[in-house]
Amino acid sequence: MTPARRLQLAVELTQTSRKLLTPGVRRRHSDYDDEQARLAAIRLTINVHGMPRTTHDADVIVEIGESSLEKFASVLRKNFYFDKEAARDAIRSNFMLNRLLQEITTIE
Repeated sequence: MTPARRLQLAVELTQTSRKLLTPGVRRRHSDYDDEQARLAAIRLTINVHGMPRTTHDADVIVEIGESSLEKFASVLRKNFYFDKEAARDAIRSNFMLNRLLQEITTIE
């Protein structure tokens, strides 16, 4: 199987999983709005398809628009590598963006 086909199948599996999980999330959490239900389905999809492992990191979901990007970037640049153009592209395409901590920080 080609890498492109593997990627296509992974995307289709993820989309199908989210469609199947969202109604269950809504039944269990009737107080969730559409966005909360969508994010819960994404988290469940990641847990179902991901490999259990300890990463010693924190995952944070932030939804911002282009108008807030400069302020957000200025805060992140202090401790993270941040590519503003990649962030702008991610906002426009409604896609994820990963940022890397430049130095190891211990939180106790």
